[in-house]
Amino acid sequence: MRWTTLCDFACFAAGIGVVAWLADGAARGVPGMGPWIAATAAAWLLYPLALRGGVPAACACLAGDDAPGTASCLGRAGGVPVVFSPRYDITACGLERAHPFDSTKYSRVFRTLVDAGVLERGEECVPSQLSLAQLTRAQGWWWLARLGYGLRAVMALELPPLGFLPSWAVWWRVLEPMQLASAGTVCAAELALARPSAWAINLGGGFHHARHGFGHGFCVFNDLTMAAQRALDGGFGCRRLLYLDLDVHQGDGFERDMGWDPRVAVVDAFHPGLFPGDAAAAACPALAERGARFFHRAGDGGDRFLEWLRTELPRVLAAFDPDLVLYNAGSDVLVGDPLGGMDLPESAVCERDAIVFRCCGVGARGGAASPALGTSPEGARLFRASGGRRRAVAMALSGGYQAETAGVVARSIAAMDAELGLVEAAKAGEAPAGS
Repeated sequence: MRWTTLCDFACFAAGIGVVAWLADGAARGVPGMGPWIAATAAAWLLYPLALRGGVPAACACLAGDDAPGTASCLGRAGGVPVVFSPRYDITACGLERAHPFDSTKYSRVFRTLVDAGVLERGEECVPSQLSLAQLTRAQGWWWLARLGYGLRAVMALELPPLGFLPSWAVWWRVLEPMQLASAGTVCAAELALARPSAWAINLGGGFHHARHGFGHGFCVFNDLTMAAQRALDGGFGCRRLLYLDLDVHQGDGFERDMGWDPRVAVVDAFHPGLFPGDAAAAACPALAERGARFFHRAGDGGDRFLEWLRTELPRVLAAFDPDLVLYNAGSDVLVGDPLGGMDLPESAVCERDAIVFRCCGVGARGGAASPALGTSPEGARLFRASGGRRRAVAMALSGGYQAETAGVVARSIAAMDAELGLVEAAKAGEAPAGS
């Protein structure tokens, strides 16, 4: 629990005591209670502005201190660029179950990877919380101020039962885990660009519907926007970035925030009949002019989508030549997902993830390495079609609304590691073969 949450709790308890005292005084007819009541109401209304980032963020904007800076979000560097913290899981006295999103899948993915022997406990990288400058630049000081009251967060999260909790509890159990998971995506981008292995996976994040000054669709902070800003402006030598969104829902928040930046291209595959249906976001130049778009149709089974991905992703990579691929790997395309409505089997989701990493040429057996090292002909072909240059790739988990999601995600990562030697390359600290 952070100091702001402790202050929230203390002030909430003190406020209850003050209100009880005022009510007792008013009931007994004690004179002069009016100013006390007005002062208490004003303090209760203005307190979130002062503590939760509204006033500090506004001051940072006025001072010009809203750039991404050089401070890293990495709290503890592990030997494997898998970013995770058990504090990612969102729990709020069971009220989180009122939303179909599986908010505790992150720990289950991590445990499954450990049980499968892909990595050991302590090898993962652990993020620290985002700086106020990063939050302010991506989300805006007024949005942070509004979140301080809790009700706006409840609306963005589409969880009305959370309205029964005080704002400090909403921050402690919901928003702080989402902030930390957002920091994990920023860390993943940093690690992918800074380490020779050139890949990183955040076992959380992917809140692609939030945008500057607004949040909806269970997204309050857009970690992908913050990761892109950090990658492009944080001194990593990243000249261009490709945002690849393969969640079944449109990545409207990122497209509105970054879609007009000439250093960004967008490839987005989504179902046009599902939320959010944002035509303005779809018209951004990064998608309409420099990227590619795919419309899912129910009943496809994945073949049409995978064929499109094998063709269009290498084409965009070769033409735009990005230094980083920021991959939003939503698993709500799985068959049986209550919000996705699609019918992709697990094998198609695993193949989808593998195509992305093959195109980027990462791993000890990725790129254009010889068949003797285990490189598959398909992997070598995709790598050459993508321009034949190794590119950093940072992946976030994003959506997924059924209990089976965690196992599918973990098995997909394990399959990529078995094929490409991701962990082997990371532990060796060497550039992947064929780079």
